[in-house]
Amino acid sequence: MAYRKIIRFAIGIVALIALLPFTRDVIVNEYHLFLLKREMTQYKHPIDSRLVKIISTVGNFAPNSNRCDFVVMEIRTSKSSLEDIINFYNSNDNISIIFPVDENDMENFKNQYLELYERILDAMKDKTNSYFVIANNIDYQPNSDIRCH
Repeated sequence: MAYRKIIRFAIGIVALIALLPFTRDVIVNEYHLFLLKREMTQYKHPIDSRLVKIISTVGNFAPNSNRCDFVVMEIRTSKSSLEDIINFYNSNDNISIIFPVDENDMENFKNQYLELYERILDAMKDKTNSYFVIANNIDYQPNSDIRCH
């Protein structure tokens, strides 16, 4: 019985060592995503703005490329006008604002972030008063993170 436990343990160690080169980049990229999420929590929002959902992901969002992109998006609602929201965030160059009522914005967003587009449709209940705050870091080396190929 003890012999079997030793064999299982040894097989587990060998498997862990064999998988380490593939999982290291996933762990590093998850850390990059964590830092971007933390940065996103530092941003100020209009007083009447309410957070609906946070969506974040690591992936390759550029067609015909081999890179790693990090995206954090907040779905928010507000009764403020589009102009007031734009003016509020205008001084922050690190984020983008998308309004679902603007069909051009949504089409561009869908073309760039199809995976996220499908996820936000489930979360967004009030298209009229919703907007998205997006922070991204793009064009990192994918290394062996399969999500980035």
